[in-house]
Amino acid sequence: MATEQVDKLIVVEQVYHQPFDAPAIVVETRTSRNLTTCEQVYERRLVATEKWAELELGWIKNPGLIVVKNQPLSFFQKIPTEAEKQEAAKKILLLQYRGDSRGWLIHPGESMRAVPGPGDAVIVIKSLCGLTTYSVHVFPA
Repeated sequence: MATEQVDKLIVVEQVYHQPFDAPAIVVETRTSRNLTTCEQVYERRLVATEKWAELELGWIKNPGLIVVKNQPLSFFQKIPTEAEKQEAAKKILLLQYRGDSRGWLIHPGESMRAVPGPGDAVIVIKSLCGLTTYSVHVFPA
């Protein structure tokens, strides 16, 4: 009996909290699920401004998972000054549903993953300080 060939979505994630005087607290997630389609993943590297913009989801109409990563600034061929480090730390993204006053912050070098619920709400994104480079990966359902 032949096994049906399906694409899988696999997530492995670890979050550590390291107190200075105690053992680390670890939250670990390992999960996988079959996808209902073999559609290609949409991935782009983009730049957010201080104005709201719709999060690009490409051709995927029914996302199974969205991952947004705030790409940290790179300091090529030099050691950054304290002022440059402070400026880079301000490059925070804000993600929310259009019309909602609440949202999610994504700090430099961090990422956020989410599965949109049913409905046709629009996800918007902006930078809290100047131009911020980020990547978006949209996986099919």
